[in-house]
Amino acid sequence: MSDNLNEIFDVAPELVADTALTTTQAAPVVVAEVVDDKTAQEKLDRDFEAARGNITQMTNDVTEAAKSAILLAQSGDSPRAYEVVATMLTAIVNANKELVNLHKIKQDAAPQGSGAGDGGGVNIEKAVFVGRAADLLRELRTLQKETK
Repeated sequence: MSDNLNEIFDVAPELVADTALTTTQAAPVVVAEVVDDKTAQEKLDRDFEAARGNITQMTNDVTEAAKSAILLAQSGDSPRAYEVVATMLTAIVNANKELVNLHKIKQDAAPQGSGAGDGGGVNIEKAVFVGRAADLLRELRTLQKETK
């Protein structure tokens, strides 16, 4: 596996002893952002309500503007005015479709229930390892020994 990583990152293989890091070496850093299911669900609900409110408000605004445009088109009898009304009505229809699709998107994005292998309801969204491939392999081996 180390050879594959060395090829991928185009680095020369280097043997590293499993000794304590000296003061001149930087310790490997693991950064992870842990998001539990409750926080993720709250964020999803807030975003859903904000998006739903925006779409609903936009639909109401365009509907009011379309009513005025219809009256203007009828009084002026201009083909361009009717074209504008048709565009506004298309925007209303599209906004309504987006509102309906928003419910499906929310359902698809909702965190699934806790399963046997999902870490007890904790998701790690962003994990970054800073160090050499050998350091990463050493840390992985240590974790494997701890789980056995």
